[in-house]
Amino acid sequence: MPPHDPHRGDAARIIASLKTASEAPHDRHRILILIGGFFSRLSVRFLSETVTGLFRITSFHVAPGRYLGFGS
Repeated sequence: MPPHDPHRGDAARIIASLKTASEAPHDRHRILILIGGFFSRLSVRFLSETVTGLFRITSFHVAPGRYLGFGS
């Protein structure tokens, strides 16, 4: 596996691992873990933003004055 560079993103690490996997077949296990971690973080971020967005939409429809700061 290439040396760790903290400035590179997950996608760059996955691509670098795919390049080294052809040289070392036992690294395929590590690639699957990297890809799984990338997608799990992506899905958690998506779900949290979706829930936050739905909460904002429903609170706006229920009490638009309070949401905008005009109500009590």
